Amino acid sequence: MERFNPNINIGLNSKQINKRINEKLVNYDVDVLTKTYKQIVYENIFTLFNFINLFLGLLIFFTGEYKNLLFLGVVFCNTFISLIQEIRAKKTIDKLTVITSNKSTVIRDGKKVQVPIKEVVLGDIGLEKYLDIQG
Repeated sequence: MERFNPNINIGLNSKQINKRINEKLVNYDVDVLTKTYKQIVYENIFTLFNFINLFLGLLIFFTGEYKNLLFLGVVFCNTFISLIQEIRAKKTIDKLTVITSNKSTVIRDGKKVQVPIKEVVLGDIGLEKYLDIQG
């Protein structure tokens, strides 16, 4: 494996940063903070509660007592409301994640630059290390 020893006063330049990104030597954020929309829909529709009520609804349908199927309206409303609530919660959490994203100060092209933690690459000189050596 190639060693990276950038100049402590200059840090990495754009060419070195792009090379490391292409080689996948980046801090990737692997934490999935919220469910995907597909997961939310799947988990709210395919529940034991819904299956039981659908089964009971089919039994009532085959007996011909259609007026007794009104309880399925409550089941559909319950599923719809839970979908809407969870999607709104996901959107709120995603917005908060963007606001609270951590940043790191690194030395690049001889300047102090703040970058998101997930954009720090192998060989970046952190401000703490820079100050220790300078001080």
